[in-house]
Amino acid sequence: MKNLELLYVLLAVCGIGIAGFAAFLLYIRKHPDQEMKRIVYYFNILGIANCVVYGLIHNIFVNPLYFNEIMQFDFSNVSVQSFLLVWGWRAGVYFFLLSFGIWKTLRSKWVKEKPQRMFTLLIIYAVFLSTAWTTDFEKLLFTGEPIDKFHLLHWVGGIIACFMFYLMELVFIEKILASYLKIKGQFYKIRSRLLLIYIGIVVMLLIAIFSIMIGSIGIDSPELLFTKLSVISLLFLIPLIIIIVKNANNFSDSVEKTVNFLKLVSQQDFSGSVDVESLDEFSELGISLGKMKLSLIAVIRSTKSASEEVAGSAMKIESSLSELAQKIQSYCGELDRCTQSQTLTAEEAEGNINDNSVKLGSVLEIVDQQSAVVQDNSRVIRSITGDIGLISEKTRSASKISEGLFTVAEKGGSLIDQTLSSIQEIEISSNEIGEITEVINQIAEETGMLAMNAAIEAAHAGELGRGFAIVAEEMRKLAENSSRNASSITDRIGEIIGRVKHSLELMKASREGFVNIHNEVENTRSINMEIASDMDSQVKTLNEVLTTTERLEEITAQIREASEHFRDSNRSMKTVFEGITQIAVEEKDVTGKNSDYVFSSIGRMKDIIDDNLRVVNQLNELIGVFRIEGDTSTGLRIAEKAD
Repeated sequence: MKNLELLYVLLAVCGIGIAGFAAFLLYIRKHPDQEMKRIVYYFNILGIANCVVYGLIHNIFVNPLYFNEIMQFDFSNVSVQSFLLVWGWRAGVYFFLLSFGIWKTLRSKWVKEKPQRMFTLLIIYAVFLSTAWTTDFEKLLFTGEPIDKFHLLHWVGGIIACFMFYLMELVFIEKILASYLKIKGQFYKIRSRLLLIYIGIVVMLLIAIFSIMIGSIGIDSPELLFTKLSVISLLFLIPLIIIIVKNANNFSDSVEKTVNFLKLVSQQDFSGSVDVESLDEFSELGISLGKMKLSLIAVIRSTKSASEEVAGSAMKIESSLSELAQKIQSYCGELDRCTQSQTLTAEEAEGNINDNSVKLGSVLEIVDQQSAVVQDNSRVIRSITGDIGLISEKTRSASKISEGLFTVAEKGGSLIDQTLSSIQEIEISSNEIGEITEVINQIAEETGMLAMNAAIEAAHAGELGRGFAIVAEEMRKLAENSSRNASSITDRIGEIIGRVKHSLELMKASREGFVNIHNEVENTRSINMEIASDMDSQVKTLNEVLTTTERLEEITAQIREASEHFRDSNRSMKTVFEGITQIAVEEKDVTGKNSDYVFSSIGRMKDIIDDNLRVVNQLNELIGVFRIEGDTSTGLRIAEKAD
């Protein structure tokens, strides 16, 4: 045995590495971040499984003599010592450095800014771990064996195999990493890249193992070579096929759930939901559809609330207008009676001037009654003017609500456009999976060509190559099976693309319905603005009536003053009563004209209110067909009032 001191030094380094690795595991055990600890633990557990599985495969199928020496547990044997050195070095130094590197990387600001960098770093770590295979050089230092081509092929195959196993570990924990790093929409692209890398490494590994087997011709029997190659090929190709089929099934389930939700939306049913539990583009699509659903529900409920408020305001306006018409009619009748009484009294006073004192008292009494009526009517008109002002403000408020609904409708249309864009991205991702199946077909063709070349070489070898021809035939069959599986996956992808296109048609139908809501909200806003304008005109008319009433108050005061002066001068009494009669006639004419205008305005406002109620009913019928989860109402229905 040579360089025994080097062996002891490396074993000491391994011991220190194992101690550091154990101390690090105890340290992170107390850390509060449970998900980060789980990632580190999973990676180490899979790494240990990697060492055990690869060690058994390599030593049983590639180097059985070395495996038999190890199983004797003779620690004085150089094979056992080199075995402890290699695996102790890996378990100690390499696992310690890898665990610490993952720990620091997950907590670094550089990765948090762009989480996709973590997957690139893990591939670099896998390459670093694969260099552990070069520690087999120490065995040559101990034994003094020369380095030949077989050793070089042996090391190259080992490094490729190690890298592939560590990449498989990354495939197993990728979902946990993506969840921890909050990667959603980019996760599917990352997984596709990892799958392509895995396929390439499997091809490289099979080529390396095939080269090692060629170097073993003459040492192992053809039957043993066939057994080794078949087992190793199955160990690497079966997981690949399982991963591809599983991804295709998950993709198909996500598409089916999304299509079912879009079917409900196209039927105006918002009680469903998109329960896509994945981290790929479908998660982004599910979130977008959920936001669209909430926005549409908010639009529908806001429209219902606004319709109720507009309908309530219309009923209040109609009630106020009816009350106003009754008060104005009563006021006109009372004023007409007072005017007729005043005129009759003036004529009697003019015919019988001697009884002016008695008649003057009656005139003053009538004037007082008229003054009280005029003041009462002034208060009523002011009150009605205030009510109409409040109604006008509520109408403008309803118009603002309609403007808000108009904006929400536009946002809803924008969300539908975004959802259409997401579905188109899904179609692109489906095409990418189709490209992956093309790569698998190419691999199958290359494997078939490799099997054909191997059969030719076996024919040249004669009797010694007969077993190798059997191996070539099995590899050809394996290539045909891979090609059939790839064709099946291609058919599934075609079906998925068809469902995605159907989803696009459903979303377009939903968008047309949403545009109808948008137009009805715009009509409601226009009618509210027209009502507010007519209310302002009505307020102006009432102000004119109020001005006339104030003038009547002034005239009544003048009449009272004239009646008092009448006691002092009988000569001017006749002129005063003539003025009273003329004023009464003018007052009656002005009041009649104003009353006719007010009644005409009230009629026009009632017609506008009826039109508004009819539009509100149409809007509620439109939104009433939508079914909302937790809401059994089907829209507010307001009966149109007869004229």
